[in-house]
Amino acid sequence: MSKKWLKVALMVTAIATSTSIQVDAETVLFVPQDDRPVSLQYTVDTAKAAGMTALTPPQNLISGKTYKGQADQIWNWVEQNAGRADVMVLSTDTLIYGGLVDSRKHNLPLSTLEYRLKRIEALKANYKNTRIYGFGTVMRSPRASGGGTEPSYYADYGPTIFQNCCIAR
Repeated sequence: MSKKWLKVALMVTAIATSTSIQVDAETVLFVPQDDRPVSLQYTVDTAKAAGMTALTPPQNLISGKTYKGQADQIWNWVEQNAGRADVMVLSTDTLIYGGLVDSRKHNLPLSTLEYRLKRIEALKANYKNTRIYGFGTVMRSPRASGGGTEPSYYADYGPTIFQNCCIAR
């Protein structure tokens, strides 16, 4: 597939999802929500196929199913590399909590979360001419817990959380 068609595909996806994407960027700084291929490698591969350079944090800092992401170290990496990017695409789950699973299961103090949120605001203030796209995930409420990626209270409340809800069964 040619670079032109990949850029067209990105634009069509942006339009279909009501997202604005600068497809003429040469270098994208990308912070994924975790290290799964769908979150990290597929995105990097797509950017490269479209002729972009993708900058990502060192993989050992990015969260996985069984280990926490290193939010403060990823922040340091972002701040060191932000000047190299034409556009930034940032997982707020990673920058605030450490990763997707970390956003579901954490005991971080509110002050830490607020400080990390202010870092996002400061990043935008320091890079006014760089487009910054943040994305986050709304926490799900499954009927049952599973796989060790849910908060421990789901085991107690997961099966009954929908009993008083208006969702048709």
